[in-house]
Amino acid sequence: MVRIFLAHVIEDRVTVSNLYHRLKESGFQPWMDREDLLPGQSRQAEISKAIKESDVFIACLSQQSVQKQGCVQREFRMALNAMADRPPGKIFLIPVCLDACQIPELRQEEYGISLSDYQWVNLYESDGYERLVRGIEKGFADELAQTKKPPKPVVRTFSFEVATVDSAGKINQRELKTSQYYREDLGNGVHLDLIRIPGDRFWIGSSENELGRSVSEGPRHKVQVPDFYMGRYPVTQRQWQAISLLDDVDMKLSPDPSKFKGDDRPVEQVSWDNAVEFCKRLSQKTGSDYRLPSEAEWEYACRAGTTTPFHFGDTITMELANYQGLDDVDFKDSKFLGSYGDGPKGEYREQTTDVGSFSANAFGLYDMHGNVREWCLDIYHANYEGTPIDGSAWVEDGDASCRLLRGGSWKEHPRLCRSAARLSFYSELSRSDIGFRVVCPTL
Repeated sequence: MVRIFLAHVIEDRVTVSNLYHRLKESGFQPWMDREDLLPGQSRQAEISKAIKESDVFIACLSQQSVQKQGCVQREFRMALNAMADRPPGKIFLIPVCLDACQIPELRQEEYGISLSDYQWVNLYESDGYERLVRGIEKGFADELAQTKKPPKPVVRTFSFEVATVDSAGKINQRELKTSQYYREDLGNGVHLDLIRIPGDRFWIGSSENELGRSVSEGPRHKVQVPDFYMGRYPVTQRQWQAISLLDDVDMKLSPDPSKFKGDDRPVEQVSWDNAVEFCKRLSQKTGSDYRLPSEAEWEYACRAGTTTPFHFGDTITMELANYQGLDDVDFKDSKFLGSYGDGPKGEYREQTTDVGSFSANAFGLYDMHGNVREWCLDIYHANYEGTPIDGSAWVEDGDASCRLLRGGSWKEHPRLCRSAARLSFYSELSRSDIGFRVVCPTL
C-alpha cells in the first residue's frame, strides 16, 4: 500500500482532511497529524518518522500557507533529506495547490532542489484529484499491482428445487426457492460458486431420542451464527487442480489425488492439511479470506432451518443422496443398516458421484448428506461441553492432530450421514471418502 504524507498548515486542515479521506477510499495509506497522531505522542518525532516512512510527500499549498514560515518549510526540508535514499526519477515530492496560489521558491541548497522544480497539481480544478491519483498510480504501478485486491465479485440470484420426504422416504413436496451467490474465477474457465448463508440462531446437536444419535452430539444447545458464504458443492477435482497449480504457500499439493476420477466429482484423498493449503492459495489468488467452515457453520448450513435428522426430512433415500444403502451383513447392529427409520433400503454405489446430482437444501447447497465427508476447522472434542456459542471454530484444548468431519459419505450408512452426525480423522491423513468445501466470512 502506498504511504502518503500530507504536509499542510492548520488553516487548510478541513480541505486536507477531505483529501486524506479521498485518498484512503482510493486504496492509499495517507498520514496527517489530525487523523493519525495519538494523544501524548511527540509531534516532532512522529512527523519525522512518518515522512521517512512515506512513499509520497504531498506539499499542500494555499494562498495562506505560502505566506507562512515554519511547519511546511521544515517538513519540506525533511522530505528533501528523505529523498537522498531514493532512486533517481522516483516520484516522491508532489506540490498540490488547494487554491490559485503561487508555488513558493523553497530551496534546499545542499541538494540544489526547489519546490517549484516539481510538476504540481491544482486540486481545485475539476480533474485535479484524478490527475493526482493518476500520477501516484503510474509512479507506483509495480507496488500497487502486488497489493491491489481484485474487484469484488458480483452477487447474483439463482433458482433451485428443494425436495422433502415423509417418514417412509416418499417425496411429498417439491418447492422452488432462490438464493444469492457469487462466482469466483479460478482461471481457464474454472469457477467456484459460493452461496450466501444468512446468519441466525439455531439448535446444534441432536435430541436424545433421535435415532442413531451419538453422545458426542450433545448437549444440544443454541449457537448464533453470523452471515457467511459457503461453497455450493464440495470442492471438485477440476477446482482442486486449478488451485494446486498456483504457488505453494506452506506445502505442495498433488494436482490429481482422487481415487474416483472425474472433473465434476468431489476431490478426495486430501488431508485436512491439504485442504487448509488449498484455502490459503485461494485466498492469496483472490484477496478474499477463504477457510474451512467451523463445525457450527457446517451444521447450520446443512440444516437450512430444519430440525429433522436430514435436511429433506425424517429419513434418507438413494434418490436424494449417495450413501451405503445396504445392511452390513457382518454386523447385526442398527448402526450399520442401509435404511433409516421407516425409510427404504437402497443400493451401494461404492464410489463418489458428480456434485449436484441430487436435490439442494433450502439454502441452495448440494451434497450435504453423503458423497464425501467434509473437513471442518475444529479440533475434535468428545462432546459440546465448553464449545463456543458464536459460531466460531473450537480450536482450543483437545487433540489438534484430530479434526472434525461432517456429512457422511458414499461409504457410510444413513445414521452417519445425519445433519448432527460427528466424525473425526487425523489431520495429516487422507481417505477416498473425505473431501471438503470452503467458506468466506464476507465479500
